[in-house]
Amino acid sequence: MKGIIFTADGVKCIFDEAEKLENIQSGESADVIFGKIQKWFPYFSEFSSLFDSNGNLILPADVTATDPSGKSVSLCSMKISLSKSQSDITELQRSLGMTKGKNLLKNTAATTTESGVTFTRNSDGSVTCNGTATQHIDISINKLKLPPGKTFILTGCPAEGDSSKYFLYVKKSGTTTYYSDVGDSPAGYLLTTASGPPELYEFGIFIKSGQKVSNLTFYPMLIHRDDYVYPNDYEPYVDDLQTQINELKAQIAVLMTANNTEE
Repeated sequence: MKGIIFTADGVKCIFDEAEKLENIQSGESADVIFGKIQKWFPYFSEFSSLFDSNGNLILPADVTATDPSGKSVSLCSMKISLSKSQSDITELQRSLGMTKGKNLLKNTAATTTESGVTFTRNSDGSVTCNGTATQHIDISINKLKLPPGKTFILTGCPAEGDSSKYFLYVKKSGTTTYYSDVGDSPAGYLLTTASGPPELYEFGIFIKSGQKVSNLTFYPMLIHRDDYVYPNDYEPYVDDLQTQINELKAQIAVLMTANNTEE
């Protein structure tokens, strides 16, 4: 029997190491997740030790080469610059779940019905809307403190959005001025933060009173402008691997507490 089990000695997880390297997914059982994590651990220290803080590949001390004069030269202090392919390395790390994905906007909203419209939060972080708004509806997705002097791109509103119908928005916390993506361009809304201390921004979905929506799906995504690549397809928010592990530990702790309470 695999998975989380309750014994006289406490809560345990029985699992087998995964057969291949792949990211963990929402909804997977605990034994599958731990098996994937176990498969990854041997690679972490080996991978990180190959590079310095600037992304340069460091060669071991016993590596030598022959210079143009025929002399053997030690390459112990030589570094091979990978700056031109740094973006490729970053993308690889993201695809393996070692770092956060490019989408900075985590959808923290739950499925709900507001003023005649049902907002269904899908597993990939998108939101599907159905119904007719009996009044203006403002559904918050998340609040983020963004660094000053940076430019971001907000996308995800369905096509044919409009300030008089529906839109995906960002606004400074505590204000009533909405800046919106209305789905008319893959480039979305360009947000440049002001200089000074970091400020809190609110993100959400707005549907105007009287608007009827049927299977209308928003794909909220906030990225750094430098990460923009046409056509800027939606990428679900993904935490880095360590955060996912910490969340899993927290869930196990809740199970252990519940088990002890039952006893």
